[in-house]
Amino acid sequence: MADKVLCPVCNTPISSVVQFCPNCGEKIHLQKFRDENLGDLYKILQVDSSAEQDVIGAAYKKLAAKYHPDVNKSSDAKSRMQDLNRAYEILSKPETRRQYDLGVFQMS
Repeated sequence: MADKVLCPVCNTPISSVVQFCPNCGEKIHLQKFRDENLGDLYKILQVDSSAEQDVIGAAYKKLAAKYHPDVNKSSDAKSRMQDLNRAYEILSKPETRRQYDLGVFQMS
């Protein structure tokens, strides 16, 4: 089901061009993932796009230990940690990772 996301209310598959679920009427917020605001999540976690889940988890733990604001006193540590958290949150879940790879994300 390329270019499809699921309705957050009833799990009906939704085309990326539809703004309302045809089943329950829920408004669907769609956003392109690969924009300047989000960046390349694989690059943020320093992993290849074909990386297994355990590799993504290990990369996150390593980078989080390095950039956590309690450890890293650089001025961009907090921002860097927020980027790492967002990248891990999306890539650690198979469904959101699939949506990211398709270039479509469902805002909640």
